[in-house]
Amino acid sequence: MINNYMKAKEILNKYKITRNTLRNWVKGNLITYTKTPSGRYIYGLKLDKYSIRDPKITQFKDQIEKIKSICDVILNNENT
Repeated sequence: MINNYMKAKEILNKYKITRNTLRNWVKGNLITYTKTPSGRYIYGLKLDKYSIRDPKITQFKDQIEKIKSICDVILNNENT
């Protein structure tokens, strides 16, 4: 597994997220973290040879699925 580590501020700026969202990503296993000897945390997106788990992409996929299900409901209501 390959990790490209960044400071929290870099992650927050890159993905335009809040600290709460960063914590949720850590809890949801979308992002890794390491505590440095100085006590700081560095974060890394999970990369392996089979996939790249980008939290923003995961978020958009979830949103797309929700939109698709809403469209299905609307189309079913129009057809009845």
